Amino acid sequence: MTNLPDDAAAHDLLRRVGVPADVVPEILAARPAPATGEWAQLAAWHHELVTESSPTLWPAPGPDAPATRRWLQLWAIVAAVPHTLKLDAARGIDEDITWHTLADIGINVDRHISAHGRPGFDGAFWVCQHVRGQIYRLGRLQFNVMSITFDPGPDAPFQAGDPALGVHIPPGSPLDPAACDDSLGRARGFFARHLPGTTYRVATCSSWLLDEQLIGMVSAGSNIVRFQRRFTPVAGWSEPGDEDVLRFVFGNPDADVEALRPRTTLERAMVEHLRAGGHFRNRLGWLPLPT
Repeated sequence: MTNLPDDAAAHDLLRRVGVPADVVPEILAARPAPATGEWAQLAAWHHELVTESSPTLWPAPGPDAPATRRWLQLWAIVAAVPHTLKLDAARGIDEDITWHTLADIGINVDRHISAHGRPGFDGAFWVCQHVRGQIYRLGRLQFNVMSITFDPGPDAPFQAGDPALGVHIPPGSPLDPAACDDSLGRARGFFARHLPGTTYRVATCSSWLLDEQLIGMVSAGSNIVRFQRRFTPVAGWSEPGDEDVLRFVFGNPDADVEALRPRTTLERAMVEHLRAGGHFRNRLGWLPLPT
């Protein structure tokens, strides 16, 4: 059965996960009404969130869709938050970690505004992991449970199919080495305590931040270079990264490169690289987790 919090409780929840204050009234006004098509869709999505584990494949609303459609994914996430709180409490996870993890909801609202110029939410494909207890933010970094899907080579201390933690870098504070040390140092013990039964010895990261081309665009002692050098790159693994650079650095995966207005030394180098016909790559690396 799908239940939604009343307006006061929904307001507090949305603000707690970082949804901008000026957007909250529109979300509340777009609450799906019972006995409507939106409510039936909400109920189906809520059931999927709390009973299944596979990624969501919900259709993204267009930026010009009515508010009831632009916010329907978010209302399904809101309806599932009590499930998340109960799940994490049963695992003995501090509620502050749960709420810190769920702050990706607000981040995805911000990204929608940046990309489309108006509020909305189409991030359920990513945030479904958060409400299902499949990913946690531990300080600066996030970690999700996964298995190795690549051949690491004969010298690696693990093999394809072994359990691993995926490393993700939410936006916000600088990629400070001490903060990354703290997150990586917490990860193995956290998952051993709260999700026992599987031992995670290695972490992997696939990101544009591991593109070796960035080394020539920043200083040798920069946080990006120091983050890259934590990881052993997986030979031959590479995916197109231009869209991710445009999304995560400039806020719009469909941005016109010629119209970009870079603000930092790195952004200026990136824009020059793209305007000259260059491309970025997502690269994959791994590291052993501290014991």
